[in-house]
Amino acid sequence: METLVDIHSWVRWLVLLGLVAGTGLALSRHLKGEGWEAGYFSAAVIALDVQVLIGIVLYLGNSGWDEGTFIAVFHPIFMLAALAAAHLALGYARTHPEAEPNKVMGYGLFVTVVLVVAGVPWDRLSG
Repeated sequence: METLVDIHSWVRWLVLLGLVAGTGLALSRHLKGEGWEAGYFSAAVIALDVQVLIGIVLYLGNSGWDEGTFIAVFHPIFMLAALAAAHLALGYARTHPEAEPNKVMGYGLFVTVVLVVAGVPWDRLSG
């Protein structure tokens, strides 16, 4: 499990970078009036999916409910809320082209980034 913990700890930075980049890309494309292309945004959401899946495996495998209030309660809530925000934004952007999909995705990913940052256990950055 220690290897999986290390992977989860390092991949979080890649996921966060992808979400921040996705936010900027979506809002930039919106401001430039460029068309909707779901590919990059789908990749960012899938990366978040994988990270959350690894987190769930770690939570269950390492008895995460015994790790203190933040890890036991708040971390999973924030990360599942971030996952929901990302999926809601992507789904809405894909199915409602009249709603300016790049704008929807940009704001949705921004909310996702805020939730992820709020849910990261900053006191555990070394591991």
